[in-house]
Amino acid sequence: MLIEIFAIFTAIFFFGSPVGFAYLFGHIGAAIIVISSVKVLSKNYYLWAIILILIFTAQESRLSLEYILLATSFFCVSINDKWLSNTTDAHNKKRKILLILFFILIVLESFNINFSEKGGLLLWLPAYLSLYFNGVNKRNFLIYLACGLALFFSSKVAALLAFLACLRSKFIYIISAITLILLFTFHYNFERFIDKSVKPRIYITKSVGKALLQKPIFGHGFGTFALDFPPYRTHGQILGGKISEQIVHGHSLFNHFAFEMGLVGIGIIFGLLYLIYLNIPRALLPIIIIFLCDTPLLSFNQFLLASLIVTPYIKNAGRLGHITGLIKNKTVQKLSFISLFILTLCIFVPSIVGHYYYSKNDLSNAIKWDQKNALYYFTRGVENLNQDTKNSEEDLIKATSLAPSVSYFYGFLGAAQLANNKIEAAKKSLENAIKLDGNDGYWCLLYSYANFDNHKIYSTYRDKAFKRNPEIKTLLQDPTRTSSQFIGYSRHGDVRLAGFYRTGRRLFFPLPAITEK
Repeated sequence: MLIEIFAIFTAIFFFGSPVGFAYLFGHIGAAIIVISSVKVLSKNYYLWAIILILIFTAQESRLSLEYILLATSFFCVSINDKWLSNTTDAHNKKRKILLILFFILIVLESFNINFSEKGGLLLWLPAYLSLYFNGVNKRNFLIYLACGLALFFSSKVAALLAFLACLRSKFIYIISAITLILLFTFHYNFERFIDKSVKPRIYITKSVGKALLQKPIFGHGFGTFALDFPPYRTHGQILGGKISEQIVHGHSLFNHFAFEMGLVGIGIIFGLLYLIYLNIPRALLPIIIIFLCDTPLLSFNQFLLASLIVTPYIKNAGRLGHITGLIKNKTVQKLSFISLFILTLCIFVPSIVGHYYYSKNDLSNAIKWDQKNALYYFTRGVENLNQDTKNSEEDLIKATSLAPSVSYFYGFLGAAQLANNKIEAAKKSLENAIKLDGNDGYWCLLYSYANFDNHKIYSTYRDKAFKRNPEIKTLLQDPTRTSSQFIGYSRHGDVRLAGFYRTGRRLFFPLPAITEK
């Protein structure tokens, strides 16, 4: 049992997390899980339909395909016969494994140790309680109390609301109402909660609606919300002015899937809710609450945790009979297996080898192996910015063509074009960067340089740059300092670069050699 707990915990906590995947051995571990799942996945014609949709419609199809294979492969871990066994002993064992796993997560969260969004995995705790326990009683009171306290002090109000919904007791509901009043009296500032939690969700929903009108059927590409959402923001002046305010997901699973997969994605969510209604109705309300208020299927580790909790309660889950459509013809099954295996190798071999060279800072070989990864062109373009501005511009143009919604790509392209004295081109690139990044101070500064011949624009954007980021003055006075507080991924960095599943010191770049002279 201890070995099982360790294996499941490692897969969920590390290999299935975006940060864990950003390390080479985490990337390899995740790829092994994908390859081991190919036989099961290849029989699923719904998955093949999604793969074809992503190939022909996703803005970054290479990343979308990698993400869908990771998400579905982690799901496959939960549909083995041993885990699906519903004997009394097996059920109790699963309940203990998951309970221990959640308590480990609670302890780690309390020490701010996590590889995913804080509180993201705990979103599934109410769903687990609603399935594996029949309400509060004397025997499990302490378990509910511990879980309730953990969610009370977590960063996810949605998880707490879902937890209260799964208690199924009038007395508890009264206590819960009092708890919520106390929560907003002592733990949260109500006005701040409205400004920081409610209003942003309204703005994001409006923006998703705008994006949905552009690609209503199939959406913009699975797993690419953080990369592709910025052009559709209708609230740039309210959110996105600072790196810490970038938007990593839709803050509602309905928003998230509507953006990434359009009406097809919304249909998938309602299909899942219908399955839950048919098989496990007591879990429906808590799950609807977390679907409405957050994104509990944001990354592949959440797909694994959700499937481990839910699939044992879905009838015929081992055969995928009530979850997906199966290819039954033996000849078609073989062809499907071979095709998916080749596709998996075509995606993960270049990705892993490119990742290896990237970690060695050999960007030319990284690009040679993984020609669809915009981040590699961007990194090489930035590193050449102060040495070879012509090649730097070419790499940055390639980066913007592969990922056309990332502000940093346009910002550095504008810097390279300024260095190459292409003033009009630089203006257009920097206008794109500002549009995508909520008037980031750094791009405002470069845009003021591009408009050196227009005193009004020059002064306006220079003053705006200093107002947005006062530290820019220090950076201009001391060009040896890095601009890592503005550029790159860290725990509080820009999620759009994190969307490429790469992290590390090489994403912290020097200020481009553009001076006021």
